[in-house]
Amino acid sequence: MISKAPLVVKLCGEHAVVYGYRAISCAIDRYVYTKIENIDEDKIILKFRNIEEEYDNKIEGFFKYVKYCIKIFEEEILGKKIRRLKIITEIDRDVEPGSGLGTSAATISSTISALCKYYNIKLDRKYIAELSFKIEKGVQGRASRMDTYTSTLGGILLIKSESIEKINVDIDWLKMSIVLIRKLKSTKELVDRVAKLYEKYRSLISKIFEAIDMCSEEIIKGLYMRDEEYLGKVITTCHWLLNCLDVVDDRTNKIVIELLNTGYFTGAKISGAGYGGAILAILKRGVDTIVLENLKVKHNSNAFKILHTVRISDGGIEIYE
Repeated sequence: MISKAPLVVKLCGEHAVVYGYRAISCAIDRYVYTKIENIDEDKIILKFRNIEEEYDNKIEGFFKYVKYCIKIFEEEILGKKIRRLKIITEIDRDVEPGSGLGTSAATISSTISALCKYYNIKLDRKYIAELSFKIEKGVQGRASRMDTYTSTLGGILLIKSESIEKINVDIDWLKMSIVLIRKLKSTKELVDRVAKLYEKYRSLISKIFEAIDMCSEEIIKGLYMRDEEYLGKVITTCHWLLNCLDVVDDRTNKIVIELLNTGYFTGAKISGAGYGGAILAILKRGVDTIVLENLKVKHNSNAFKILHTVRISDGGIEIYE
């Protein structure tokens, strides 16, 4: 039993979405996979790459998301304990946990959907998305529905508080590249930082959130117009607005500027909570693949990775037997 859930990039709305403003995210063709196997031992084994651990209440790190999935699945769906299983999690191509691409959300939705299929329990996707949001919030303390709903449902989503709308627009023309750099601060740290700013400078930060909200509206226009130049300009504007929230570091800004200066891209921005992680860049039309090795060498970082051309994944979670 194998399930997969797509990773997520944010076109606009990070942090602002926590306060009820609009955000836009999209699923991409990079995935988290969950495989469930029977075992003879009376326990649950969790595996991620080279690491195996027995499921118990002490598990932390990456496995804490899988652990919480098991707990909620037992209590709210199955109604009994599960045993004699190995749950194997894998992330697609050069992506590490905490990279700013919604790995935790994809892990949760993939795990829950795999468990449901294994136990022959039918749940609709919106229920899985809402349950996944509950799990992510339970682990992190604060969360929006952005990542979990996007990974579960796929495509491009407009999110505002509890309102989730799938944007039904042709996406075949839209191509992106993603640069991954080491994160310097956790999502929780950055969410708390914005919360303190909001508490201290509420009127000013609200205006920044309103500007980000307007960017979300303009991005929808750019998508319907199939205008990558306009889309890139708005996305870049959103990046500099996130700078005003003090969640973007100098390394990220330097890379965004260098990406724009290559001439291959119409726009670029941080995707995620900030201080490293994922940087999203919109490719100009007619550019199919690019090589940015000079950029990689210039920054001389082992944590620097490039996912060349990525596309939007419209499918959401999928299950294979």
